[in-house]
Amino acid sequence: MALDRIPPKRLLDAGCGCGNLIETIGEQCDPRCCEREWECCGCGNLIEIRRGMMSRYQCYGIDISDGNVEAAKDRRLENIYLGDGEKIAEILPAEVTFDLILFCGLLNRQVLPTKDKALSVLRNALGRLAAGGYVIITGYTSCHLTAEDLARSGIEVLRMSIPGNLFRNYDEYFLRQLYLGRKL
Repeated sequence: MALDRIPPKRLLDAGCGCGNLIETIGEQCDPRCCEREWECCGCGNLIEIRRGMMSRYQCYGIDISDGNVEAAKDRRLENIYLGDGEKIAEILPAEVTFDLILFCGLLNRQVLPTKDKALSVLRNALGRLAAGGYVIITGYTSCHLTAEDLARSGIEVLRMSIPGNLFRNYDEYFLRQLYLGRKL
């Protein structure tokens, strides 16, 4: 199959801000990464090697701030939508589903006022996630949701990292927590 016929994977950055992450992901994607490349392993056999670039992603973003959406569009990013994460079904085109949804800081206590709001945003986004698709939830502060909440929402938690120093030193933006999950 020709590379131009391989459909790109779709990614949604929920709470995309001004598009920094989408822009970085776009710079790291290489349509050639899907090509096979072979190398001699030293014993006379050829082995398939992987390129260091990510596969192609068609990136989408949604943010509640007019200023953030305008800043993302000023960067010439496409598929950026203004709106609340609880209304994804109303905002994004009906036919669009995703292979990966990122929540970078959106589900945190400092961004969303309640656990119910965080669950609503998550569940609305999951309605657009393909079966077997992935969710990445990161944050610099405490997330409203636990691994059990994710499991009850139909997410198999594959990895999680919740260090004991969640509330130390907000001036240094180290990743404080991470969930990686897959939709069942």
